[in-house]
Amino acid sequence: MAAQRKVTWWNVLGYACSNFLGGGTQALSSAFLMLFYTMYCDIPAVQAGLIFTIARVIDAIGNPIMGYISDNFGRTAIGKRFGRRRFFILMGAPLVLITYPILWTPGHSFEFYVCANIVYEVVFTSVMVPGPTLPAEMTQIAAEKTKLVSAKQYCGTFASTIALLFPAFFFQRFGEGNIDAFFYTGLSYAAVVCLSLLVMYKLTFERAP
Repeated sequence: MAAQRKVTWWNVLGYACSNFLGGGTQALSSAFLMLFYTMYCDIPAVQAGLIFTIARVIDAIGNPIMGYISDNFGRTAIGKRFGRRRFFILMGAPLVLITYPILWTPGHSFEFYVCANIVYEVVFTSVMVPGPTLPAEMTQIAAEKTKLVSAKQYCGTFASTIALLFPAFFFQRFGEGNIDAFFYTGLSYAAVVCLSLLVMYKLTFERAP
């Protein structure tokens, strides 16, 4: 049975990969997305701040809803095949690749960026709410849970550092202040997140409900 499987270092690595989304995109957005909106998209600072505030509100509302959906998703045919938690990780991989780069496209209105951030926040929540439940799904042994959670924290620090190298690389390649550098930053890091979520899906498991 899945509940009796031993947690290997491959499983630990797979679970840790979730923080390429959780830690990496947050660090990148916090450092550069506000700058991008205000200096390159002509969005006033107050409105730019409101974009992120609205996204946080959506996140707060969506967390318990997503938790309820995930808890009961195992009863569906899709949930039985792909997992009530891991299905959303698998689904999130291509959706992040689509939605995250859109946040970094120039020339749109305030309303467009609000909607784009809301859509991305829904995708983010759909992964980051079921994802942290996997340690309890994979093992009931406290030491193994600690190993999983610790690896995720280390990966968060690593992902945040790696994420901030992307804008440095593209600014060097395209020139400091080049607006295309922002889009390629978002696109390339979204590809990294997509790959990390596929690895996470492949290397984790969950017990039968």
